[in-house]
Amino acid sequence: IQPLNIKPEELAICLRNGKDAKEDTVLNDGDTLALFPPVGGG
Repeated sequence: IQPLNIKPEELAICLRNGKDAKEDTVLNDGDTLALFPPVGGG
C-alpha cells in the first residue's frame, strides 16, 4: 500500500487473492488486491 500513498490507518481490510494480507505482503504478477476502508455509522 505504500506505493499507493495509502496510510495503514485508512484500511480496515486488505485482501490478496481473497485472503487476508498484511502490510508487508509481497504482490506477484496476476494477484488481485482488495482494499476496504473502515466503515462508521450508528
